[in-house]
Amino acid sequence: MIKKRKKKDKVLVLIQTFNDGEFLLQAINSLLKQTYKNTNILILDDGSNDYNKKIYKKIIKNNKRIKYIYKKNTGIIDSSIQLMNIAVKTKYKYFAKMDGDDLSDVNRIEEQINFLEKNNYDLVGCDYVRINSKNKVFEYNKCSNNKISRLNQLMVESIFAHGSILFKRRLLDNKILRYDPVDNNLPFPEDYNMFNNIIYKAKIGSINKPLYQYRIHNRSYSESNKTRYKEQLIKVSRRFFLDNKKIFFRQNKNFFSEDFFDLIIFFKILYRNNLWNETRMLKIIYNNLTYKKIIQIAIYFCKRKINKILNV
Repeated sequence: MIKKRKKKDKVLVLIQTFNDGEFLLQAINSLLKQTYKNTNILILDDGSNDYNKKIYKKIIKNNKRIKYIYKKNTGIIDSSIQLMNIAVKTKYKYFAKMDGDDLSDVNRIEEQINFLEKNNYDLVGCDYVRINSKNKVFEYNKCSNNKISRLNQLMVESIFAHGSILFKRRLLDNKILRYDPVDNNLPFPEDYNMFNNIIYKAKIGSINKPLYQYRIHNRSYSESNKTRYKEQLIKVSRRFFLDNKKIFFRQNKNFFSEDFFDLIIFFKILYRNNLWNETRMLKIIYNNLTYKKIIQIAIYFCKRKINKILNV
């Protein structure tokens, strides 16, 4: 049961869009229906074409809860930085992110605000499901609330679906949450770079409920730029691992997890950083290796492959 508050602080949901069409209308509707009524929306349009702008006007026109800003196309990295620069000039206490083609559960903002305040977090994420262009759910993704597991995951990939986070304005005021690339030659894992920036500077939590729906479709940015994103993510994550190698081995020396996903992360770290001759890494894997987890991992990857073939 979600507790009602006497006075609700306003939340500003930050959305970047580029030719998201009807998907953006669905995204906006999912926010307008939130149980947390003090939810407003800021949309930064990175140069959508006239056809898409016409679609957006169906819902944006005369809606006081939505602010829409159009600009020439400069790409996702520059738009991410610009959106934060616009947000920090507002007077909102809380901000949330959302991608222009995704959906939020009707209770998302309410539950994230309550969870953040109850535990004094700076930023919270949540579990999420993957959906296709027809809104069919085909995969569940759990986000760990364990600090060690979270940092381990960040050695190879982002810790949350980018659009699922909600955070305090101090992360913007103090320039903690930012999208500046670690290396100007490797700008594209913008969400990964952002999580790199905050991991040691913010208190982070996660709600183990699927409050966010992450859409996978052939027109999405993540699909059309998958190869370039993955190539740059590998390079940036290798650098992050090298910078945090001592911390990684220290915190995982006696670490054991019942979750098979932690073992997947260990194998990814092993392979990506070529640690085949690193005794400490092999020991960590051995300590977490069970027949049950091997079977779970095999089933997980088979189901994931089949679901994507059938649903995307």
